[in-house]
Amino acid sequence: MNKETKELSNSKIAIFDFDGTLIDSRQLKQYEYLFKNSPRGSDEWKRGRKEYLNHIKGCPIWEGMDEVINYIIQHRIRTAIVTANTKDRVIAAIKAFGWQDIFDKNHIIGCYALGMKRASKDNGDSSLFIQALEVLQTKPENCIAFGNEVNDTIAAQRIGIPAYNCLWGAEGKDREIMLDELADITLEMPLDIITALESC
Repeated sequence: MNKETKELSNSKIAIFDFDGTLIDSRQLKQYEYLFKNSPRGSDEWKRGRKEYLNHIKGCPIWEGMDEVINYIIQHRIRTAIVTANTKDRVIAAIKAFGWQDIFDKNHIIGCYALGMKRASKDNGDSSLFIQALEVLQTKPENCIAFGNEVNDTIAAQRIGIPAYNCLWGAEGKDREIMLDELADITLEMPLDIITALESC
């Protein structure tokens, strides 16, 4: 077995949150009102969604994330995205960033992955992660998760997926908890993802 084959066989599937973890999406909050309170499918909702999509494509990625993406490419690490955002919005952004070959659209688990009722990771709900495991046809111990909210790590850990907090995208109470109570599983900068992947 050569070195590359051994490395690939030992690599875990990297499951990422999207907003706040892979990209800096703070600027998007000002556009959510455009469709948030409109009936889904209405003309107002469609106009708001279109404008939101235009802005999500322009969100900056965090400093160091390019190196993380290159590491994933070089080591051929399998990936997935588990997000409380919608799959179509994430796919639009992924294409704009040129990441469509890194993040397979079939492995993007959005908030409607379980049906018409919107799902999230609030209160550590693991439903979206469970769906991800089914789609990936793998077990929790074969994955590693990264998210910018405490609920991300709780939801992953509840079903046995090792998980890390991403401090760079954390805000408010989440940031405090990561620094004070969860420092041992909190990464300070995107480049720390590489270290976490290397230690798998």
